[in-house]
Amino acid sequence: PPPPHRLRQQAATGAELLRQTFIKESRWQRVQQEYERTYQHSGFRIRNTSAAQEVKNLAKKLTQVVSRKMRAIKELVTFAESAAASYIPNPAIEESQVSYIDAKLVEESDPRMEYDRMFLQKVVKNQSSVHIPVETYKGDVKVLNDIYWSNELDKVFYSNKRKDPELLWQFYGSQNGIFRMFPGMKWRQPKGKIDVYDVRRRPWSGSMHGQALDLTKLAVVSLINTLGENDFVAVAQYPGRQVTTDHTAKPHLLRDAVPEESKSNGTCFRSFVQATKRNKDRLFAQINDLSAYGIVNFYEAIDFAYSMFEEFYKAPVNNHGALCNSMIMIFTDGDVSDSMDETRQLIRTWRNRSALLDKIRIFTYSVGQHQNPTEPLLEVACSNRGYFAEIPAMGAVTSQVEVINLNADALRTILIAFMCALRLRHF
Repeated sequence: PPPPHRLRQQAATGAELLRQTFIKESRWQRVQQEYERTYQHSGFRIRNTSAAQEVKNLAKKLTQVVSRKMRAIKELVTFAESAAASYIPNPAIEESQVSYIDAKLVEESDPRMEYDRMFLQKVVKNQSSVHIPVETYKGDVKVLNDIYWSNELDKVFYSNKRKDPELLWQFYGSQNGIFRMFPGMKWRQPKGKIDVYDVRRRPWSGSMHGQALDLTKLAVVSLINTLGENDFVAVAQYPGRQVTTDHTAKPHLLRDAVPEESKSNGTCFRSFVQATKRNKDRLFAQINDLSAYGIVNFYEAIDFAYSMFEEFYKAPVNNHGALCNSMIMIFTDGDVSDSMDETRQLIRTWRNRSALLDKIRIFTYSVGQHQNPTEPLLEVACSNRGYFAEIPAMGAVTSQVEVINLNADALRTILIAFMCALRLRHF
Protein backbone atom coordinates (compact mmCIF):
# COMPACT_ATOMS: atom_id res chain seq x y z
CA PRO A 1 0.00 0.00 0.00
CA PRO A 2 1.13 3.59 -0.64
CA PRO A 3 2.63 5.47 2.30
CA PRO A 4 0.33 7.78 4.29
CA HIS A 5 1.86 11.00 2.91
CA ARG A 6 1.10 9.86 -0.66
CA LEU A 7 -2.53 9.15 0.31
CA ARG A 8 -2.85 12.62 1.86
CA GLN A 9 -1.36 14.19 -1.28
CA GLN A 10 -3.73 12.30 -3.57
CA ALA A 11 -6.72 13.21 -1.39
CA ALA A 12 -5.75 16.89 -1.47
CA THR A 13 -5.34 16.77 -5.26
CA GLY A 14 -8.76 15.12 -5.65
CA ALA A 15 -10.41 17.65 -3.34
CA GLU A 16 -8.94 20.58 -5.27
CA LEU A 17 -10.07 19.03 -8.55
CA LEU A 18 -13.62 18.67 -7.19
CA ARG A 19 -13.58 22.26 -5.91
CA GLN A 20 -12.45 23.68 -9.22
CA THR A 21 -14.99 21.56 -11.12
CA PHE A 22 -17.80 22.71 -8.80
CA ILE A 23 -16.84 26.40 -9.19
CA LYS A 24 -16.69 26.06 -12.96
CA GLU A 25 -19.90 24.09 -13.48
CA SER A 26 -22.04 25.82 -10.86
CA ARG A 27 -20.75 29.32 -11.69
CA TRP A 28 -20.68 29.90 -7.98
CA GLN A 29 -18.66 33.14 -8.24
CA ARG A 30 -21.19 34.58 -10.73
CA VAL A 31 -24.05 33.70 -8.42
CA GLN A 32 -22.27 35.37 -5.50
CA GLN A 33 -21.66 38.52 -7.57
CA GLU A 34 -25.35 38.69 -8.51
CA TYR A 35 -26.41 38.35 -4.88
CA GLU A 36 -24.00 41.12 -3.84
CA ARG A 37 -25.20 43.41 -6.64
CA THR A 38 -28.85 42.80 -5.73
CA TYR A 39 -28.13 43.37 -2.07
CA GLN A 40 -26.42 46.71 -2.74
CA HIS A 41 -29.17 48.12 -4.98
CA SER A 42 -32.38 46.65 -3.55
CA GLY A 43 -32.35 47.83 0.03
CA PHE A 44 -32.33 44.26 1.38
CA ARG A 45 -30.54 43.70 4.64
CA ILE A 46 -29.11 40.52 6.10
CA ARG A 47 -29.80 39.79 9.72
CA ASN A 48 -29.13 36.92 12.05
CA THR A 49 -32.15 34.96 13.27
CA SER A 50 -33.08 31.62 14.80
CA ALA A 51 -35.34 29.00 13.31
CA ALA A 52 -37.19 28.60 16.61
CA GLN A 53 -37.99 32.31 16.75
CA GLU A 54 -39.18 32.32 13.15
CA VAL A 55 -41.52 29.42 13.92
CA LYS A 56 -42.89 31.28 16.96
CA ASN A 57 -43.49 34.42 14.90
CA LEU A 58 -45.24 32.44 12.18
CA ALA A 59 -47.38 30.60 14.74
CA LYS A 60 -48.38 33.92 16.32
CA LYS A 61 -49.44 35.37 12.96
CA LEU A 62 -51.32 32.19 12.06
CA THR A 63 -53.10 32.25 15.42
CA GLN A 64 -54.23 35.80 14.76
CA VAL A 65 -55.56 34.84 11.33
CA VAL A 66 -57.44 31.80 12.66
CA SER A 67 -58.81 33.83 15.58
CA ARG A 68 -60.32 36.35 13.18
CA LYS A 69 -61.99 33.56 11.21
CA MET A 70 -63.28 31.96 14.41
CA ARG A 71 -64.75 35.26 15.58
CA ALA A 72 -66.58 35.56 12.27
CA ILE A 73 -67.99 32.03 12.62
CA LYS A 74 -69.09 32.60 16.22
CA GLU A 75 -70.83 35.86 15.35
CA LEU A 76 -72.62 34.13 12.49
CA VAL A 77 -73.67 31.20 14.70
CA THR A 78 -74.94 33.48 17.47
CA PHE A 79 -76.97 35.58 15.05
CA ALA A 80 -78.32 32.53 13.18
CA GLU A 81 -79.45 30.81 16.39
CA SER A 82 -81.19 33.95 17.59
CA ALA A 83 -82.86 34.62 14.23
CA ALA A 84 -84.04 31.02 13.87
CA ALA A 85 -85.39 30.90 17.43
CA SER A 86 -87.34 34.15 17.07
CA TYR A 87 -88.75 33.41 13.62
CA ILE A 88 -92.33 32.13 13.50
CA PRO A 89 -92.76 29.87 10.44
CA ASN A 90 -95.49 30.85 8.03
CA PRO A 91 -97.46 27.72 7.01
CA ALA A 92 -99.05 29.58 4.09
CA ILE A 93 -95.87 31.13 2.71
CA GLU A 94 -95.57 31.25 -1.10
CA GLU A 95 -92.64 31.61 -3.50
CA SER A 96 -93.76 35.11 -4.47
CA GLN A 97 -93.20 36.24 -0.88
CA VAL A 98 -89.56 35.14 -0.75
CA SER A 99 -86.82 37.10 -2.49
CA TYR A 100 -83.37 35.58 -3.02
CA ILE A 101 -80.65 35.04 -5.61
CA ASP A 102 -80.89 31.54 -7.07
CA ALA A 103 -77.28 30.44 -7.58
CA LYS A 104 -78.28 28.15 -10.45
CA LEU A 105 -80.29 30.74 -12.36
CA VAL A 106 -78.35 33.98 -11.85
CA GLU A 107 -76.38 35.03 -14.94
CA GLU A 108 -72.96 36.67 -14.95
CA SER A 109 -74.48 39.44 -17.06
CA ASP A 110 -76.67 40.36 -14.08
CA PRO A 111 -75.90 44.01 -13.19
CA ARG A 112 -75.41 43.01 -9.55
CA MET A 113 -72.46 40.80 -10.49
CA GLU A 114 -69.01 42.44 -10.32
CA TYR A 115 -65.61 40.92 -10.95
CA ASP A 116 -63.55 40.55 -7.78
CA ARG A 117 -59.84 39.75 -7.98
CA MET A 118 -59.90 38.04 -4.58
CA PHE A 119 -62.47 35.49 -5.80
CA LEU A 120 -61.27 35.46 -9.43
CA GLN A 121 -64.85 35.63 -10.68
CA LYS A 122 -67.94 37.78 -10.71
CA VAL A 123 -69.83 37.97 -7.41
CA VAL A 124 -72.63 39.91 -5.75
CA LYS A 125 -70.65 41.73 -3.09
CA ASN A 126 -73.44 42.61 -0.65
CA GLN A 127 -75.79 39.64 -0.93
CA SER A 128 -75.61 35.86 -0.73
CA SER A 129 -76.87 33.40 -3.31
CA VAL A 130 -78.79 30.21 -2.52
CA HIS A 131 -78.31 26.68 -3.85
CA ILE A 132 -81.21 24.23 -3.51
CA PRO A 133 -80.67 20.48 -4.12
CA VAL A 134 -82.15 19.15 -7.33
CA GLU A 135 -84.41 16.69 -5.47
CA THR A 136 -85.80 19.40 -3.18
CA TYR A 137 -88.94 21.26 -4.25
CA LYS A 138 -88.28 25.00 -4.24
CA GLY A 139 -91.84 25.72 -3.26
CA ASP A 140 -91.79 23.52 -0.17
CA VAL A 141 -93.03 25.44 2.86
CA LYS A 142 -90.05 24.43 5.02
CA VAL A 143 -87.58 25.46 2.33
CA LEU A 144 -89.29 28.82 1.75
CA ASN A 145 -89.36 29.56 5.48
CA ASP A 146 -85.66 28.66 5.77
CA ILE A 147 -84.77 31.00 2.92
CA TYR A 148 -86.97 33.78 4.30
CA TRP A 149 -85.51 33.97 7.79
CA SER A 150 -81.92 33.23 6.69
CA ASN A 151 -81.97 36.26 4.37
CA GLU A 152 -81.09 38.13 7.56
CA LEU A 153 -77.69 36.40 7.62
CA ASP A 154 -76.50 38.72 4.85
CA LYS A 155 -76.12 41.44 7.48
CA VAL A 156 -73.61 39.34 9.42
CA PHE A 157 -71.88 38.12 6.26
CA TYR A 158 -71.33 41.71 5.16
CA SER A 159 -70.27 42.86 8.64
CA ASN A 160 -67.72 40.03 8.91
CA LYS A 161 -66.27 40.95 5.54
CA ARG A 162 -65.87 44.60 6.54
CA LYS A 163 -64.12 43.66 9.78
CA ASP A 164 -61.80 41.20 8.01
CA PRO A 165 -61.18 42.14 4.34
CA GLU A 166 -59.10 38.96 3.90
CA LEU A 167 -62.11 36.78 4.72
CA LEU A 168 -63.11 34.72 1.70
CA TRP A 169 -66.28 32.66 1.36
CA GLN A 170 -68.89 32.45 4.11
CA PHE A 171 -71.48 29.67 4.06
CA TYR A 172 -74.66 28.60 5.79
CA GLY A 173 -76.39 25.24 5.31
CA SER A 174 -79.76 24.18 6.72
CA GLN A 175 -81.16 20.75 7.52
CA ASN A 176 -83.73 21.33 4.76
CA GLY A 177 -80.97 21.53 2.17
CA ILE A 178 -80.62 25.23 1.39
CA PHE A 179 -77.03 26.40 1.01
CA ARG A 180 -76.12 30.09 1.24
CA MET A 181 -72.86 31.45 -0.19
CA PHE A 182 -71.51 34.93 0.48
CA PRO A 183 -70.65 36.81 -1.60
CA GLY A 184 -73.29 35.62 -4.01
CA MET A 185 -71.98 33.60 -6.94
CA LYS A 186 -73.26 31.64 -9.90
CA TRP A 187 -73.34 27.88 -9.30
CA ARG A 188 -71.08 26.22 -11.85
CA GLN A 189 -71.81 22.67 -12.91
CA PRO A 190 -69.55 20.80 -15.38
CA LYS A 191 -71.18 20.41 -18.77
CA GLY A 192 -73.03 17.14 -19.12
CA LYS A 193 -72.97 16.48 -15.35
CA ILE A 194 -76.02 16.32 -13.10
CA ASP A 195 -75.99 18.60 -10.05
CA VAL A 196 -76.19 16.18 -7.11
CA TYR A 197 -74.73 18.57 -4.52
CA ASP A 198 -76.58 18.56 -1.21
CA VAL A 199 -75.14 20.47 1.74
CA ARG A 200 -76.62 17.90 4.14
CA ARG A 201 -74.35 15.22 2.68
CA ARG A 202 -71.11 17.09 3.10
CA PRO A 203 -68.57 15.86 5.73
CA TRP A 204 -68.91 19.07 7.75
CA SER A 205 -72.70 19.02 7.77
CA GLY A 206 -73.52 19.26 11.47
CA SER A 207 -74.67 16.26 13.49
CA MET A 208 -76.70 13.22 12.58
CA HIS A 209 -79.55 15.36 11.28
CA GLY A 210 -81.52 15.17 8.06
CA GLN A 211 -80.88 12.20 5.84
CA ALA A 212 -78.38 10.43 8.12
CA LEU A 213 -80.75 10.43 11.09
CA ASP A 214 -83.70 9.38 8.91
CA LEU A 215 -81.61 6.56 7.45
CA THR A 216 -80.65 5.38 10.93
CA LYS A 217 -84.22 5.41 12.16
CA LEU A 218 -85.39 3.44 9.12
CA ALA A 219 -82.55 0.92 9.47
CA VAL A 220 -83.23 0.33 13.17
CA VAL A 221 -86.98 -0.04 12.62
CA SER A 222 -86.28 -2.51 9.80
CA LEU A 223 -83.93 -4.43 12.08
CA ILE A 224 -86.43 -4.62 14.94
CA ASN A 225 -89.09 -5.81 12.50
CA THR A 226 -87.00 -8.95 11.87
CA LEU A 227 -87.26 -9.92 15.55
CA GLY A 228 -89.86 -12.26 16.98
CA GLU A 229 -91.19 -13.06 20.43
CA ASN A 230 -88.24 -15.38 21.08
CA ASP A 231 -85.91 -12.36 20.90
CA PHE A 232 -84.99 -9.66 23.39
CA VAL A 233 -84.01 -6.13 22.39
CA ALA A 234 -82.91 -2.81 23.88
CA VAL A 235 -82.38 0.44 21.99
CA ALA A 236 -79.94 2.98 23.41
CA GLN A 237 -78.89 6.43 22.35
CA TYR A 238 -75.43 7.73 22.89
CA PRO A 239 -75.58 11.52 22.46
CA GLY A 240 -71.92 11.86 23.40
CA ARG A 241 -69.91 14.40 25.31
CA GLN A 242 -72.14 17.22 26.47
CA VAL A 243 -72.06 20.32 24.27
CA THR A 244 -75.15 22.04 25.67
CA THR A 245 -76.88 22.09 29.05
CA ASP A 246 -80.16 20.63 27.78
CA HIS A 247 -79.21 17.06 27.02
CA THR A 248 -78.00 13.91 28.75
CA ALA A 249 -74.32 13.39 28.05
CA LYS A 250 -74.21 9.72 29.07
CA PRO A 251 -75.47 6.72 27.07
CA HIS A 252 -79.03 5.78 27.98
CA LEU A 253 -81.90 3.60 26.84
CA LEU A 254 -84.56 5.40 24.84
CA ARG A 255 -87.12 7.09 27.03
CA ASP A 256 -90.45 5.31 27.45
CA ALA A 257 -93.09 7.73 26.26
CA VAL A 258 -96.00 5.68 27.66
CA PRO A 259 -97.54 7.34 30.75
CA GLU A 260 -96.51 5.77 34.06
CA GLU A 261 -100.04 4.71 35.01
CA SER A 262 -100.40 2.52 31.92
CA LYS A 263 -97.36 0.36 32.76
CA SER A 264 -99.44 -2.28 34.50
CA ASN A 265 -97.36 -5.14 33.14
CA GLY A 266 -94.19 -3.82 34.78
CA THR A 267 -92.34 -3.46 31.47
CA CYS A 268 -90.50 -0.17 32.03
CA PHE A 269 -87.88 -0.54 29.30
CA ARG A 270 -85.07 -0.30 31.83
CA SER A 271 -83.30 -3.23 30.22
CA PHE A 272 -83.86 -5.70 27.39
CA VAL A 273 -87.51 -6.41 26.59
CA GLN A 274 -89.16 -9.21 24.70
CA ALA A 275 -89.71 -8.31 21.04
CA THR A 276 -93.50 -8.56 21.18
CA LYS A 277 -95.62 -6.45 18.86
CA ARG A 278 -96.62 -4.15 21.71
CA ASN A 279 -93.04 -3.57 22.82
CA LYS A 280 -91.82 -3.07 19.26
CA ASP A 281 -94.55 -0.50 18.59
CA ARG A 282 -93.49 1.39 21.71
CA LEU A 283 -89.85 1.30 20.56
CA PHE A 284 -90.86 2.58 17.12
CA ALA A 285 -92.55 5.59 18.73
CA GLN A 286 -89.43 6.32 20.79
CA ILE A 287 -87.19 6.00 17.74
CA ASN A 288 -89.41 8.35 15.76
CA ASP A 289 -89.01 11.02 18.45
CA LEU A 290 -85.24 10.65 18.54
CA SER A 291 -83.07 13.72 17.92
CA ALA A 292 -79.31 14.02 17.52
CA TYR A 293 -76.78 16.02 19.51
CA GLY A 294 -73.43 15.68 21.22
CA ILE A 295 -69.89 14.67 20.31
CA VAL A 296 -69.39 10.95 19.92
CA ASN A 297 -67.10 8.81 22.10
CA PHE A 298 -66.92 5.22 20.84
CA TYR A 299 -65.32 4.01 24.07
CA GLU A 300 -68.24 5.05 26.27
CA ALA A 301 -70.81 3.63 23.86
CA ILE A 302 -69.13 0.20 23.84
CA ASP A 303 -68.72 0.27 27.63
CA PHE A 304 -72.41 1.05 28.11
CA ALA A 305 -73.48 -1.74 25.75
CA TYR A 306 -71.43 -4.40 27.54
CA SER A 307 -72.60 -3.18 30.95
CA MET A 308 -76.22 -3.56 29.83
CA PHE A 309 -75.55 -7.16 28.80
CA GLU A 310 -73.80 -7.93 32.09
CA GLU A 311 -76.71 -6.49 34.05
CA PHE A 312 -79.15 -8.51 31.94
CA TYR A 313 -77.25 -11.77 32.46
CA LYS A 314 -77.06 -11.27 36.23
CA ALA A 315 -80.69 -10.26 36.70
CA PRO A 316 -82.81 -12.80 38.69
CA VAL A 317 -85.23 -13.37 35.81
CA ASN A 318 -86.12 -16.71 34.26
CA ASN A 319 -87.13 -15.54 30.78
CA HIS A 320 -83.66 -14.97 29.33
CA GLY A 321 -84.11 -17.91 26.99
CA ALA A 322 -81.24 -19.86 25.47
CA LEU A 323 -78.91 -16.86 25.03
CA CYS A 324 -77.84 -18.27 21.68
CA ASN A 325 -76.89 -15.05 19.89
CA SER A 326 -76.00 -11.83 21.69
CA MET A 327 -75.27 -8.83 19.49
CA ILE A 328 -74.40 -5.16 19.76
CA MET A 329 -75.53 -3.15 16.73
CA ILE A 330 -73.96 0.31 16.39
CA PHE A 331 -75.24 2.91 13.92
CA THR A 332 -73.18 6.08 13.47
CA ASP A 333 -72.20 8.74 10.96
CA GLY A 334 -69.31 10.00 13.10
CA ASP A 335 -65.54 9.55 13.22
CA VAL A 336 -64.66 7.00 15.93
CA SER A 337 -60.94 6.70 15.17
CA ASP A 338 -59.74 8.92 18.04
CA SER A 339 -60.50 6.44 20.84
CA MET A 340 -59.67 3.17 19.08
CA ASP A 341 -56.69 2.15 21.25
CA GLU A 342 -58.72 2.48 24.42
CA THR A 343 -61.72 0.79 22.81
CA ARG A 344 -59.71 -2.29 21.79
CA GLN A 345 -58.46 -2.73 25.35
CA LEU A 346 -61.95 -2.14 26.75
CA ILE A 347 -63.47 -4.87 24.56
CA ARG A 348 -60.75 -7.32 25.59
CA THR A 349 -61.40 -6.54 29.25
CA TRP A 350 -65.14 -7.09 28.92
CA ARG A 351 -64.76 -10.32 26.92
CA ASN A 352 -62.43 -11.76 29.58
CA ARG A 353 -64.98 -11.21 32.36
CA SER A 354 -67.26 -14.12 31.46
CA ALA A 355 -68.01 -16.68 28.78
CA LEU A 356 -71.36 -15.03 28.04
CA LEU A 357 -69.78 -11.62 27.46
CA ASP A 358 -67.13 -13.23 25.29
CA LYS A 359 -69.87 -14.57 22.98
CA ILE A 360 -71.22 -11.10 22.14
CA ARG A 361 -70.87 -10.15 18.49
CA ILE A 362 -70.58 -6.53 17.35
CA PHE A 363 -72.17 -5.25 14.15
CA THR A 364 -71.33 -1.73 12.97
CA TYR A 365 -73.10 0.44 10.43
CA SER A 366 -71.78 3.62 8.83
CA VAL A 367 -74.81 5.71 7.95
CA GLY A 368 -75.14 8.40 5.29
CA GLN A 369 -72.70 9.89 2.82
CA HIS A 370 -69.64 11.30 4.55
CA GLN A 371 -65.85 11.22 4.41
CA ASN A 372 -65.16 9.96 7.91
CA PRO A 373 -62.87 6.90 8.09
CA THR A 374 -64.78 3.62 8.29
CA GLU A 375 -61.78 1.36 8.96
CA PRO A 376 -62.23 1.53 12.79
CA LEU A 377 -65.84 0.36 12.49
CA LEU A 378 -64.76 -2.45 10.17
CA GLU A 379 -62.00 -3.49 12.58
CA VAL A 380 -64.31 -3.65 15.60
CA ALA A 381 -66.90 -5.69 13.72
CA CYS A 382 -64.46 -8.18 12.19
CA SER A 383 -62.49 -8.70 15.41
CA ASN A 384 -65.69 -9.47 17.32
CA ARG A 385 -67.33 -11.96 14.94
CA GLY A 386 -69.67 -9.34 13.55
CA TYR A 387 -70.30 -7.56 10.29
CA PHE A 388 -69.68 -4.07 8.94
CA ALA A 389 -71.93 -2.38 6.40
CA GLU A 390 -72.41 1.04 4.88
CA ILE A 391 -75.89 2.49 4.46
CA PRO A 392 -75.37 5.49 2.15
CA ALA A 393 -79.00 5.82 1.02
CA MET A 394 -82.53 4.57 1.64
CA GLY A 395 -82.23 1.85 -0.99
CA ALA A 396 -79.43 0.13 0.94
CA VAL A 397 -81.34 -0.24 4.20
CA THR A 398 -83.13 -3.52 3.50
CA SER A 399 -80.16 -5.38 2.02
CA GLN A 400 -77.73 -4.35 4.75
CA VAL A 401 -80.06 -5.09 7.65
CA GLU A 402 -80.94 -8.55 6.33
CA VAL A 403 -77.44 -9.81 7.14
CA ILE A 404 -78.31 -10.22 10.84
CA ASN A 405 -81.67 -11.90 10.23
CA LEU A 406 -80.39 -15.20 11.62
CA ASN A 407 -82.27 -18.41 12.34
CA ALA A 408 -85.63 -17.29 13.70
CA ASP A 409 -85.79 -20.25 16.08
CA ALA A 410 -82.69 -19.10 17.97
CA LEU A 411 -83.17 -16.47 20.63
CA ARG A 412 -81.37 -13.22 19.88
CA THR A 413 -80.48 -10.65 22.50
CA ILE A 414 -79.70 -7.39 20.72
CA LEU A 415 -78.65 -3.98 21.94
CA ILE A 416 -78.98 -1.32 19.27
CA ALA A 417 -76.94 1.83 19.86
CA PHE A 418 -77.40 5.12 18.07
CA MET A 419 -74.18 7.11 18.08
CA CYS A 420 -75.36 10.58 17.18
CA ALA A 421 -72.14 12.45 16.55
CA LEU A 422 -71.53 16.09 15.94
CA ARG A 423 -68.72 16.48 13.42
CA LEU A 424 -67.38 19.87 14.37
CA ARG A 425 -65.98 21.34 11.16
CA HIS A 426 -65.68 24.96 10.20
CA PHE A 427 -65.97 26.47 6.77
